[in-house]
Amino acid sequence: ADGSGKSTVTHAITSWLSWRIEVVPLYFGFGDGPVSGVRKPLQALRSLYSRRRTGAPQSAPDEPPAREPAALSLRAVPKAVWRILWSWSVVREKRSRMSQARRGRNLGLVVICDRYPQAQIMALGDGPLLAHWERHSWPWLRAVSRWELEAYRRMEAVVPDLVIKLHVSPEVSARRKQDGSLDSLARRVEVVHRVQFSGAARIAHVDANQPLEQVLLEVRRAVWEVL
Repeated sequence: ADGSGKSTVTHAITSWLSWRIEVVPLYFGFGDGPVSGVRKPLQALRSLYSRRRTGAPQSAPDEPPAREPAALSLRAVPKAVWRILWSWSVVREKRSRMSQARRGRNLGLVVICDRYPQAQIMALGDGPLLAHWERHSWPWLRAVSRWELEAYRRMEAVVPDLVIKLHVSPEVSARRKQDGSLDSLARRVEVVHRVQFSGAARIAHVDANQPLEQVLLEVRRAVWEVL
């Protein structure tokens, strides 16, 4: 969840292991991390649109709009097309990084992922973004939603050896992040608990409300046991 220290822990563990082991760090999100050339113009369009609507509430980039009509008007088509292109660019980036992860694993390298794709919870926690079109009256939007879900299911099928879940309370998350409502942060916290992984993956639960030094100690122990 936001404010749990994902990026900080990822960088620390990468630095800790790199002195002896070949490490491949990968970012599977699409917020503050690296952006592909395909997604850059889409980001620019979103920024332009947001500036034109200054003061209007904006949906979070990984959440569907609070209310969307069952049938889109023609005026809403450009926004729907933008959403499709955005989702396609995100899937494209995630697939590329998943290929890097599989190549690194097959070469005997240690791959450390900040976030991971999942197809269980929609529009949150690195899940599909277009699930709200699953029962749309327009067939082409339903088809796009199915395509996206299948893409995430295929990525989810690549099971990591170790999953480290950083559990943080909504209140601590709000103090650290300071850019989301408590309800929104609470939903993200709950996602961390709910997302499941195949039985082949070991799950390490870490209390991320603790001081960073203690969090890193527990994460290092979990990683070392797997290595």
